[in-house]
Amino acid sequence: MLYVGIIFILLGLYSFLSDIIDMSTLVNQKAIVKRKHTIVDGYFKLKLVVGSFSIIVGILSIANYLLY
Repeated sequence: MLYVGIIFILLGLYSFLSDIIDMSTLVNQKAIVKRKHTIVDGYFKLKLVVGSFSIIVGILSIANYLLY
């Protein structure tokens, strides 16, 4: 359950950050750039809800592993 919790947390964070941050490669160097225009539509809101749910499930999974 520990690994599942970590995977859920990572997937949730990826869901959040994939629309907000752009990772680009410039001459063998990676650059992290914040996107200027983030379109807030139904798909973006759904990704935020699913990402939040994934993080919550991950935290509860890790708590379950630690308590039992």
